Amino acid sequence: MNEPGQKVNKSGHIYLGVILLTLLIYTFSIVSSCLQNDAPYSRFQDSGIRSFSEDWYIADSSGTITTIPEISKWKEDSQGPVTFSKTLPELTDYDCLFIEVNYTYIKVFVNDLCIYDYSAGKIKAPSGMTGHFTAQIPLNTDMGGQTVSIEVYQPYKLLQTGLNSIKLGTGSAYITDYLFSHIELIISLFFMLITGIFLLALYLWQKNRGRWEGCSMLRPLAFLLLLSVIWVFTDSQLPQLFWKNPVIVCVLSFYSFMSLPIPVFSFVGKLCPDKYGILTRVQFLLLLNIMVQGVLFSLNIFSFVEMLPVTHFLIVFSVIVLLIFLLKRYRKDRSPYARPMLAALIVLIVSALLSLIQFYISPQTDNSRFLRYGFLMFIGIMVYICIRVMLAFMHDYTEHQILKDLAYRDFLTGVENRLAFENLMDEMRGVDTPVPISLCSFDLNNLKVTNDTFGHKAGDIILKAAALCITDTFQGLGRVFRIGGDEFVVVIQSPGVDLPGLIEKLKDRIDRENETCEFSFSVSSGYASSEAACGNAMNLLLRKSDMEMYKDKAVYREQIHRCIDEN
Repeated sequence: MNEPGQKVNKSGHIYLGVILLTLLIYTFSIVSSCLQNDAPYSRFQDSGIRSFSEDWYIADSSGTITTIPEISKWKEDSQGPVTFSKTLPELTDYDCLFIEVNYTYIKVFVNDLCIYDYSAGKIKAPSGMTGHFTAQIPLNTDMGGQTVSIEVYQPYKLLQTGLNSIKLGTGSAYITDYLFSHIELIISLFFMLITGIFLLALYLWQKNRGRWEGCSMLRPLAFLLLLSVIWVFTDSQLPQLFWKNPVIVCVLSFYSFMSLPIPVFSFVGKLCPDKYGILTRVQFLLLLNIMVQGVLFSLNIFSFVEMLPVTHFLIVFSVIVLLIFLLKRYRKDRSPYARPMLAALIVLIVSALLSLIQFYISPQTDNSRFLRYGFLMFIGIMVYICIRVMLAFMHDYTEHQILKDLAYRDFLTGVENRLAFENLMDEMRGVDTPVPISLCSFDLNNLKVTNDTFGHKAGDIILKAAALCITDTFQGLGRVFRIGGDEFVVVIQSPGVDLPGLIEKLKDRIDRENETCEFSFSVSSGYASSEAACGNAMNLLLRKSDMEMYKDKAVYREQIHRCIDEN
């Protein structure tokens, strides 16, 4: 005869076989579909966006023509406007010219007709600050075969004159092309945003649970991620999908870029305490720089682009200070977190230097790419450090909770002990605001007789049963304490409690327990309550509750003596 266990084992093998067969059929279907050569082609077709950056030329005042094979690779230090020209191909009424503008002024002409004007005399930007955006210039069929000219003027001496890319096509085609060509940027933004929101939510959750110290480093790390998202997003062309003012986007980009080191210093300060306040002073300096640059920009004195060398200098200075600080901490204290933070900082420094070099050599290119990759690696290491810190904190917190539970809980009955009761009473005595309080005192009747007659094991059984009955009766209403050998107290911190009804409920619960308990028992009870108790009034309530309990015990003894006399 087959055992039940054998039947279950056989059914499990059959189920596993069915799963494997299903996977095999699924794999065969996919592979055979991929190998089919005459399958219908349903992929979305290219909608016509094409590069228009090749074979431009510059004609100087003498008529000399200089051909530029690739316009994105041309750049020079020019004190005045430079004009690029090229013949337009055959066009449709839906075609547009897309020119990436990087803090420059531009004018676009078809023959001698100006069709686009983004110059100092046309726009009114605060502090003369130009934006970083892609200009979309509508064309039509009549312009096909005519000469298009782009006049470029770089107002900032620290940047070279030049253009990044020029494309020709429809608006929807350009958007699709940009999104697909910058999919890595979008994925990075999404990853940083989700991680930042998760860390911030985790920090708020842990703080709400009272675990502030163990999760305090999550806050600066979350802010660093969210600031990075703002900077990378505003440094790209993605905001043009949502906003039309490029200057606002650039202001957000500069503010977020200047603020990036601040949460880094806060994070390091949480893990490696700064005895001399060095990190705080550098943070203050960075905040001062943000305020001063904001004032100068608002007063139309300098634009953020003109003050960019100051920002770069302060960021490099901050990184050097942070590097020296971590090296000293590692050598002096052998901090377990100094080494991974040093590694993360070195990665960030290398990526930042590459981005700075690229910015000053070729400002038209994606200058945040290297720093973006460095930030992702830096944040990954910081998250690793956070996990280590939180695991260590959770280990210490768990040990602390276990020790606290051992110190404040009665081992025999499982309810809180006298030390926990005294601590609660001290807390309530220190409260100045009146609060509703009810105290119930209980004392086991004749526990000493049971111990002397049946032994202390019998007394322990009764104590456990009594604690169980009291806990069941007052569950969700108050806290139960064993404050002596056979004494229990319940503290209720809510108004409108029916204490007489609860005492009767407890007696019924004890009667039911006595039906199954090896040794029957009973309790004497007393209670006292106040709707507005504070300070030393707690002592009066406890004394009154005890007095009521002793009165009840005296009644119990009289009943026992009466029964003995009658017998």
